[in-house]
Amino acid sequence: CAEAAVDIARPKADVERQRVGAIFVLSGVNSGKRIELTKKVTNLGSAGKRAGAITQIIDGFMLTPGADETPKLNGRSVPTEGMKLKNGDVIEVAGTRLQFYLK
Repeated sequence: CAEAAVDIARPKADVERQRVGAIFVLSGVNSGKRIELTKKVTNLGSAGKRAGAITQIIDGFMLTPGADETPKLNGRSVPTEGMKLKNGDVIEVAGTRLQFYLK
């Protein structure tokens, strides 16, 4: 029974060691700025305009469209259900290009 308790605890520890994501602004007003994705959900877009969101999931990060705009991921429109982000992906949203990376 003691071994079973240890096995149950392991997945939780793996989640805690999850890699940190960040976005690097490639164009626009904040060009050159790096933003760490520390929150569960990071909203994209200007004040009052929801252009998309990056959500932390168990095994990485997901990009979903916003109510006001559909972002592009590597040149392709993001579907309603969203798309999982990979290291180096380029996001185009609200006239700005961003690059996603894992630290």
